[in-house]
Amino acid sequence: MAIKSKAGEQEQLPAVALRVSEDGMGGELDKVRSILFGEQIRAYEARLRQMEASFAGQVGALREEMADRFGSVDQVLNAMMARIEEHLANDRQTNAGHDADRQADIASLGERMDAAEKAFTERLQALEQDYRTTLAARADALTAALHTQVEALSLQLQTSHTRLDSDKIDRRQLATFMNQLADQLNGAGA
Repeated sequence: MAIKSKAGEQEQLPAVALRVSEDGMGGELDKVRSILFGEQIRAYEARLRQMEASFAGQVGALREEMADRFGSVDQVLNAMMARIEEHLANDRQTNAGHDADRQADIASLGERMDAAEKAFTERLQALEQDYRTTLAARADALTAALHTQVEALSLQLQTSHTRLDSDKIDRRQLATFMNQLADQLNGAGA
């Protein structure tokens, strides 16, 4: 579009056009999303990664604790067995005639140890099940909260998209406006 300057020369105004991607507003919509919600989405993603790392750390810590407990139980049981074997060896040497009594004591002690091991295993399984249930509930709550946030962000984005669509100006309207502005400037300058 050309307008006359004060000196009477014609000047060329740059052409103004709205860029629309070939797939509609897809590319621009992504840019708008990134501008409007990028920081918030990155913060949610960072928080999710942080929570996943925390859960992984807690699972690792629980596994280490369980391994330590099993190790300590094994050490205690091995120490008890070693002491029992030591006592048996000493008793056999000193009291060869009391073997029957000792065998009953050993059997009784073995039964008590088996019962203690069984109780420990059951308690450990119950703790593991409780942990899994708690972890699953936390994961479900986190997933639900994340879905709620995604839905809220999606609604906000849709509202913004609708508002931007209603506020946008097409090329013809912009050209008409620019022509009117040029006419007003030409009229004011004359």
